[in-house]
Amino acid sequence: MATISHLVKKYVDENPFIVEGITRGIISNPGLAEEFRPKIEKELKKKVDLSAIVMALRRYTEKIEEKHQLKKKKKVSSELVIKTGLCVLALKKSFSIFKKLDTIYPMINYEKGDIFKVSQGSNSISMIVSEDYTDKILKILKNERILKKQHDLVAVNILFSKEYLFTPGMIYLVTRNLAWNNINIVELFSAYSELSIVIEKKDSVKAYEVLQEMMN
Repeated sequence: MATISHLVKKYVDENPFIVEGITRGIISNPGLAEEFRPKIEKELKKKVDLSAIVMALRRYTEKIEEKHQLKKKKKVSSELVIKTGLCVLALKKSFSIFKKLDTIYPMINYEKGDIFKVSQGSNSISMIVSEDYTDKILKILKNERILKKQHDLVAVNILFSKEYLFTPGMIYLVTRNLAWNNINIVELFSAYSELSIVIEKKDSVKAYEVLQEMMN
């Protein structure tokens, strides 16, 4: 059976921005209680005293803040590296693409710092590649179905320490800070403790500043 405490927890957990506002201390419990009150009364099918909602919120926000403080104590070191001049290709997944990758991989000069990364989903394959190779790769993939081709992109690579692998919420922390600053993520790649976030060039300076501040 639903209770005020149960519903408060449910509504807070459904919205990560509310959790963020609570941990930053920019959302007041009375204000949030006013927002939740109509929904709670609808669920419980009765009038609910505002003070009861405020009390339930206070108890739950204390738990959230406690968890937040514990996370802050966990040390995850990191380093930012920016890669410019990138293109993202999205293709319809096919068996023939995997054969063609054997031709593409040897072309890339990794020692020079050039990039070629591949990520596959159930129905599509995404590639991020240094612009210099785009035309050559498209010729190799000429019979494949191209879903998207986007140029003039930048990859912000975050090199975490190994603690990153055992710390919940790190990817959320990164994407949340970018979202709060209206920075769109074009693609996201991950390998071991490295996270690559592909964004538009116009957002690169702002993204770097936001992530640098987050890490400090």
